[in-house]
Amino acid sequence: MTSSPSFDFGPHPLLTAKDIDSNLAPQPHFLKSEAVRIQICMSDAVGMKLLAVHKVRLEPRVESSVHQSPI
Repeated sequence: MTSSPSFDFGPHPLLTAKDIDSNLAPQPHFLKSEAVRIQICMSDAVGMKLLAVHKVRLEPRVESSVHQSPI
């Protein structure tokens, strides 16, 4: 897991669409490196502790997870 980008918002945190889109980072799946999600945890960026808010983008025809089957 990567660290969240650091922003200085002063007393009232506000993320703009430009801030969010410019800080999206690829996150490969830990079991399958070609399964990549492009994401940002917006709640971490503004210091929220009790709620997690993520933006996740998937590229066309790219897997996002590992196929799991029952044993």
